[in-house]
Amino acid sequence: MYKSFWRKNENRQIVDIQEHCFKLRELLGQLDPFEYILPSDWLNIAAGVESVTVTTSKYDESVMYCRGAFEYEEKRSQLLSHLTTKLTIFNFVWGSFESIVETLELPKLPGHLRQVGDSPAIRTLWFLKQNYGSGESIVFYNEELEFLKKLEQKYGFYNDNRKNPKKTQKTKNKKKVHYIDYADINGLGLDIVRRSRNALAHGSASMPIPDDWGEGKTQLSATEQYHIEFINTSTRIILLTIQMLLFAYLQGKGVIVECLLDKDGFPKETTVEDALMEIHLEIEE
Repeated sequence: MYKSFWRKNENRQIVDIQEHCFKLRELLGQLDPFEYILPSDWLNIAAGVESVTVTTSKYDESVMYCRGAFEYEEKRSQLLSHLTTKLTIFNFVWGSFESIVETLELPKLPGHLRQVGDSPAIRTLWFLKQNYGSGESIVFYNEELEFLKKLEQKYGFYNDNRKNPKKTQKTKNKKKVHYIDYADINGLGLDIVRRSRNALAHGSASMPIPDDWGEGKTQLSATEQYHIEFINTSTRIILLTIQMLLFAYLQGKGVIVECLLDKDGFPKETTVEDALMEIHLEIEE
């Protein structure tokens, strides 16, 4: 059974991704259960996904006549079942993210930057650059980002070598816009994830195939797990980005919530800023 890698620092541990979804959903409910009803529902579904089963040879009877083909499809089914389960969770988290952006009505980029686009992700990158600042990132964000960057080159779904002649022609007479012009390090994770998400959404992503199969090859290999871990890390990045986005939007407004627990497991009052910095962490013992 595949199990995601958990990150640790010296004192705290990050919670499981689906528990993270649930905790963030609870926080949204305390902010405003009606205004955030859609993103809360999407996070609730993400938190409750159990499994998705894929049988790649469901209608292909020919594999019954070749043991090698049968074993390959068995392993491929196992790999894609794990992958689609994680992708299902990711898709609901991404839907929650976009719903939150629409709820907050984030501003568009200024005119000289609009060639970059006007998607919810782009508006979030600009908002974070302007309002979250370049100070200390949320705990575990940098660790997740570094892991994502390592995985993305080989196990991501976006191909940077693809060309778009129309886009090049459209913008060739404009001043080139660089990433640093509209985003910073706290948006880099989202920027990486949105590219792979777009490849998945628009049908240009290639699905992984097994590295090995056959007798005794029932467990996923390390490289097969990395395909799944890329999705897991992408999901985590979006959850942390939602927290940074809400922090930037709500900071200084005096909002009080009861999302964190004390060492005895009882809810305690904190500022929303403190809650957003800690809801993804295990309770200190």
